[in-house]
Parts: sequence; structure tokens; C-alpha cells
Amino acid sequence: MIRFFAGFCGALMREIRRMKDTPILVIFAVFLPLMVLLFMFFLFEDGIPRNLPVAICDQDHSSLSHKVERAVNATPTARIVYHVEDPLEGRRLLVHRDVYALVIIPHNFERDVMRGISPPVIDYYNNIYLTAGALVYRDIAAAVGTVSAGVKVKKLVAMGVSPAIAKDLAVPISVVSQRLFNPSTNYQYYLSGGFMPTVFQMFVVVAFILALGFELKEGTVGDWLRSARGNPVAALAGKLFPYVLCFMLIGVFMVTMLVRFAEVPLEGSLLAIFLALFLLILASICVAIFFVGAFANLRFALSIGSAYTAIAFTFSGLTFPSIGMPPSVRYIGEFIPLTHYLRVFIGQSLRGAPVETNLPSFAALLMFWILPIIIMPRWRRIFTEDRFWGGHMKKLERLIGFFERLYDDISFVARIEFKNIFNDKGVMAVFFGAMLLYPLLYAYTYSKEVVKEIPVAVVDQSHSAMSRQLIRMLNQTEQVKVVEHLTGLEEAEKEFYYGRIRGIMLIPSDFEKKILRGEQTTVSAYCDASYFMLYKQVYKGVVLAAGTMSAGVEIKRLEAKGLSESAAKNFRDPVPCINYPLFSPAGGYASYAMPAIFLVLLQQTLMMGIGILGGTALERGSYRYLISKEIHSRGVLAILIGKLTPYFVLYSIHGIYLFGILFKIFGYSQRGNIISLAYFLFTYLLSVMAMGFAITPFFKHRETAIATIMSMSLPFVLSAGFSWPSESIPAVIKFLAAFVPSTSGISGFLKITQMGASIQDVRGDLATLWGLVALYGTFSMIMIWRILGHHRRRPML
Repeated sequence: MIRFFAGFCGALMREIRRMKDTPILVIFAVFLPLMVLLFMFFLFEDGIPRNLPVAICDQDHSSLSHKVERAVNATPTARIVYHVEDPLEGRRLLVHRDVYALVIIPHNFERDVMRGISPPVIDYYNNIYLTAGALVYRDIAAAVGTVSAGVKVKKLVAMGVSPAIAKDLAVPISVVSQRLFNPSTNYQYYLSGGFMPTVFQMFVVVAFILALGFELKEGTVGDWLRSARGNPVAALAGKLFPYVLCFMLIGVFMVTMLVRFAEVPLEGSLLAIFLALFLLILASICVAIFFVGAFANLRFALSIGSAYTAIAFTFSGLTFPSIGMPPSVRYIGEFIPLTHYLRVFIGQSLRGAPVETNLPSFAALLMFWILPIIIMPRWRRIFTEDRFWGGHMKKLERLIGFFERLYDDISFVARIEFKNIFNDKGVMAVFFGAMLLYPLLYAYTYSKEVVKEIPVAVVDQSHSAMSRQLIRMLNQTEQVKVVEHLTGLEEAEKEFYYGRIRGIMLIPSDFEKKILRGEQTTVSAYCDASYFMLYKQVYKGVVLAAGTMSAGVEIKRLEAKGLSESAAKNFRDPVPCINYPLFSPAGGYASYAMPAIFLVLLQQTLMMGIGILGGTALERGSYRYLISKEIHSRGVLAILIGKLTPYFVLYSIHGIYLFGILFKIFGYSQRGNIISLAYFLFTYLLSVMAMGFAITPFFKHRETAIATIMSMSLPFVLSAGFSWPSESIPAVIKFLAAFVPSTSGISGFLKITQMGASIQDVRGDLATLWGLVALYGTFSMIMIWRILGHHRRRPML
């Protein structure tokens, strides 16, 4: 034990000195994680999107139509900012994403309502932007429903019914939403609590892989082992301890931000959350040790580790529930530490679950400790065999003498760049492995589009014929499936905590009696608001079942008052709201997410490949071939164009694969003109390549490009304005996001492919992308010129 402790201290002190001399380790262990966590915190600072723009086309201009407008403006999220005279003008605003919904009030609206004709209010809402579209749809439907109920009550009172009885007649069966675990449906609780741990785990894995992998790359494994008195376990423990300490402090800061400043409820044990956080860090260490040990190569370990953490949020089940995924990929999340940490965090923060319900998650995090045990024999070989100490990495061949005859500078640079791409296994893995498998995996995971048959329980305190009829109607909806009939809420609460059910419908004891007496009765829907998609589907299922039954009861009551069946149907809903989801009628998750994911994958892999090759060139001096006499005579612009050509050719093929083949296989809509799509994609790829070359000189090591670009991929997605409304993004973040091609790329691409927009409709996004081409292209040429000047001053070998 004394020898182990001495070895541990020796490795620890050596690593502290190494961190001091290697800034990249400190950047990925301290500065970048803190910056990205703060970015996430401020991105979702509003909690609930507000003031989402809506347009209205009021063709009646009556007091009742103005009342509808005031009702919409009184809702929490929707705000009418445009008054249009023509629905086509409103559609143009929808396509340009100036508004998320268009409300149309028809001619003679008030007159027809008073005559009992029930003219509909039409709501066209943009369903491509799932979050914003769902919020404005909900608020507009609620606003019109409120106006309709008021008109109905007034008519009943005019018929001689007392106001109290009129309210009961208006809605025989009402549904009360009991939002469990997130009563205010605050998006910051849900998104910050999920995305911040996701990037935290990503940095933990990447930092540990860098710390271990640089020893292999630089051939310093022997010195590392000697500092630990020859003990491999002490060497690993001492090396990783300062990073564990750094990330534990950062993790405590992250949880404190969520609980104290974001005001995420803490209903359970803070100690359990911190324990899960500590186990998440240790599990991530185990993953890093396994990857570096298995590949004995920093480049491959970092590529695999980055890919592993990148898919973590997808398979954690937070955005798209795992019960909605195909069975073959449903359990992938169980092999990712983040999944188990999120279960503990949500269970203890939002749900206040007993700690024992999270014991399986703690056990799962401990199971990752098996990975170092499995790989330890391999590590012992790495420590003792110097063939692993950098010898396996081939020096980049001198390319000056490879060509006997050069045609022109652009073709020369393009040929060499092609050769660099195909000679680099890391770039090949990114360009072909990741680009072929990642999109396919994401598309297959989300192939079900909508979560159906969510398991729910029923607490029937009425035990009547009508309550049983309501249960049958609930079971007939596609949203939910009744799997439990329980006696009370206490029993249902336990089932909730263990994840056996995702919702509860409570039918009161006087349910049938009140209906038969002509009174209003209430059904309670207990929905899990800590998972928004589950909450939405469960609540929708209960509302559909109860609303259908309520409509039947109401029509029978009105017929008893002497109204005909047709008159009763019109009387039941004097101001109906007809909702038309535009551009994605089914509201499927894949239709919403996949076009944007494909664009981000193009950006991420393309910039990563450029960064890897550029970092290799800077690291090993291979940019010297660029100063050959033939190239020098043509200038820097020819070099940049020549280097762009191979990437454009390869990613044009990838574009056909993504937006041609995969779109066709998985049935994603493509409403735009193919020429418009091709031109926009050309501009987008050009801007991504220009940015890739512009930032390449900042990557002094090839591995830095992988780690940096992977760690920034999630912030790039979230700040693009499609998953979180741009109106709710802080101005500073929105300004910075404009310099990332995916921001304008996603906006314009969704307009073309999903909304059928023309080039004219996306001219703003195109202008931004061309501006980025000019900005980053100019910067790239300056950087190439400086690099060439630097190498001209060094002797040629």
C-alpha cells in the first residue's frame, strides 16, 4: 500500500506539472467546460418561450373577432404582431419564419355565430419548429375555446338557463391537467437539466482521452510509469486524480447553477445527485481508459470517444422517449453513463422520488468499472512495450518528389489533398464511417416519428358504467395504453417512480352521478412533465377520450332541451377552431429533427476532417509542399481553391446520400425545387469549408480539432433557432450564432425542403452564408499566406 501511495503521488505531481506545461489539457478540463455550461444556462434563461409572433387575417372586423384577437394576445406565449388582409401574405410570413402561426377569421363571423351556424376560426401553424409550433397551437386553441365557451354560456342564459347550470351544460366533462414534477412546464428545468450534463460528460470523456492519449502520442509512457514506481494502476490513478477533482468542482458548479439560479426544484436528495455526479465522472474515466487502451492511439480513441458521447443525448430518452424507439436500438442508452445520471437527477430534483428507486441507476454506473478491469492486461502491455509509444504513427511522407509532372497549381493541391484524405485513417473514418453510419443510425432511431401506446394507469373511484366507458375510450386512443387499474394515487405514485407507468387518469367517485344530474364533472390527468413528449401525448390521449364522451353527453342534454341533432352539434361549439399543421402534418419527431441533424452532421464532420488534416500539417511541417515554385507563381487563392475541391466533391456525394437516398428511404418530405436545394447546399458547403480552413491554424494538434468541434456541436445546434425559438435566445448568443453556417443553413434548408420555399424566399439566409464565405475565405487566405511565409523562412528538407 505504501508503494502504491508513493507511486500515486509521483504520478500525480508529474501530471500537475504536465498540465501546467500543456495548456490544451487545462483548456478541455476547465475553461471550455465552464464556457459551454454558462452558454447553456443563458441560452435557456427564459425558461418558457414568450411573445412568439403570430399573424391574423381578420376578414370580419367585428366585436367578436376583436375579442378572439384579444384572447390570443392574453395567452402566455402567442403575440399577434402582423395584421394581414390576404391569407397568401400570411403564408409568405410563415415561409419566411416571420411568424409561427396564421389565424384566419372568416367574413360574417359574428353574424353567423349569432345565427347558430358555427363558422370556424382557422389556425395554420408551422409544425416544422416543433416546440414553437406546439406552444402557439396550444395557446390559440385555448383562446378560441374560451371565446366559444363564453358565447355558448350566453346563449344558454338567453334560453332561460341559470348561469351556474349553463357553465355545467357547456362542458359536461372537463379535464384537469395535473402536471407532475414540473407544474409550470418550465423548459429550462427540462432542457438545461438534460443538455448541461450531456456536454459535461462529453468534456469528461474527451479530457481523459487527451490526458492518456498524449502520453502514447509523445512517447512518454515510460517516464509516466517510472514516476509511479512502475505500478500501472498507481500511474493511472495518479494521472487522472487532478481531472476528477476539476470535473467534480465543475459538476458541483453545474448542479448549483441549475438548483440555485435556474431554480430547478430540488424535491429529493442533493447528496444522491452529487453521488451520481461523482459516479458519472468515474464511469466516464472508465470509458476513456477502455477506449485509449483498446486502440492505443490517441486519434482513434478520441474519434470513437467523441462519437460515443455525441449519441448520448439521443439514446438517453430525454428528447425522444426510449419506449418510442425501435426495440433493436432501445437499450443502447443503458450502455451510456449519462442515461443513468439523468434518471437520478430527474428523480431527485423534479420528482422527489425515494432514493431506493434510483438504486438500479447507481448500480449501472458502478458497472462501468468493469471496463478498466477488462482492458488492464492491454494497459500492462502498453506500459511495458515501447512499440506503442508513438512508433505506430507514421510520419507524413514528403510529397515533393511524388509528382514528376505537375499540371497546374489547383489540380496539384487538389490531388495532394485527395491523397491526404485517403491516406489518413482518422479522416477516412470521419468522412466515410461517420457520414454513412451516423445519419442511418439517427434516422432509424427516430423512424417511429411519434410515441404511441404510452403505458398509463387508471384510478377508477366511480366503478360505474360511464367510468368503464371512458376507460375503454381512453384505451382506444393511439396515444396511450391502459396497463394498470389501481385503487389509489399512493399505489400509482410508486408505479410512477419505478417507471412502469407514465401517466394516470383519475375518475372521481361521483363521476356518473354528476353527469346524470346535469352537473359538470372533472377527470384528472396526471402527466409526467419532466419528459415533455410523454406529457404531451398522455394529456392529449385523456383529453381526446374525455372530450369525445363529453360531446356525446352535451348533445344529448341539448336535444333534451328541444334542439335538433344538427342544431345541438352547432350549439355545442359555436366558435370551433380548426387547426392545420403546416409542412409536417403528422408532427413527427424525425420530420422535425432529421433535416437539421443531417446539416449539422455535414458541418461537424467536414470541419473535423479539415481540422485533422490541417492540424497534422502544422504539427509535422508538411505545409512546405505548398511553396513549390509552380504553386507560388499562381498565389494563395489557387491554393485555397485547390484545397476546397476534394471536400466539395466528397460532400456533394454525401449530400446526395443524405437528401436523396435517406430522405427517400425514410419518407422525409422534400417540397422544394431541386435546383434551389442544390444551389443552397452548394453555398452552405462552401461556407462550412471556408470556416473550417479559417479555424484550422488554431489547431496545433490534429486531436484538438476532433475534441473542439465535437464539444461545440451541441451548442451550435441549440443556438440555431429550430429546437429552441430564436425569439427566446439571448441577443448576444443570437449574434454569435450568426457566424456559424449551420444557423442560416438550417433556417434556409428547412424553408426549401419542408415549406417549398423558393430561392427568393431564402435570400436572407443565402446572403448570410455568402457573407460567411467572404469573411472566412479572406481569413483563410491570410492564414495560408502567413503559414507559407513562415515555412519559406525555414530550410527545405
